[in-house]
Amino acid sequence: VHFRRAAELEPKNADVLTNLGAALASAGDLAGALPVFERALKVDPSNAVARDNLARARRGLEGKQ
Repeated sequence: VHFRRAAELEPKNADVLTNLGAALASAGDLAGALPVFERALKVDPSNAVARDNLARARRGLEGKQ
């Protein structure tokens, strides 16, 4: 909940978005995490943590199919 609010307040902060995506992924919401990581990478294409987390979430979703 706190990360969602932070992302609302700072929608162009890649670190906040990455943290929100990580929280969603940790809670098992990989489908919800994907677009958040993608938004983080649009804001900061060099964000390696967001890139790695996006790849991990994609692999996790592929494994569920």
